[in-house]
Amino acid sequence: MTTHAMDTVDRVRRALAGIQDPCMKAAGLRLSILDLGLVREVRIEDGRAEVELALTEPGCPFTHHLLAEVHDRLSDIDGVEAVRARPVWNPPWTPDALGQSARVKLREACLRTERLPLALDLG
Repeated sequence: MTTHAMDTVDRVRRALAGIQDPCMKAAGLRLSILDLGLVREVRIEDGRAEVELALTEPGCPFTHHLLAEVHDRLSDIDGVEAVRARPVWNPPWTPDALGQSARVKLREACLRTERLPLALDLG
């Protein structure tokens, strides 16, 4: 991979890190789609950026919102001429995909609100 291509991948990853998950934002937690492990794959080739997102549930009402935000953010990056963002469902997202900082923030939020996570083993 050329230096320019690596620079573009870095800028794409930084842009993705700036996209907050809408549910986490509503809960007052600033967790990005990268923190939550929703970004499955990023490919950059000939100015085309392709991003695969594993959403937490198939009926997620924010699917189109997230895909549009990925498209909009990446379209603003110099060197990215086209963006394709798509959801992937297999394998399904699990809490194992959480980054360490997301795991800590979610655990603290559960303790603060005295709610135990129903389906998440946050370790």
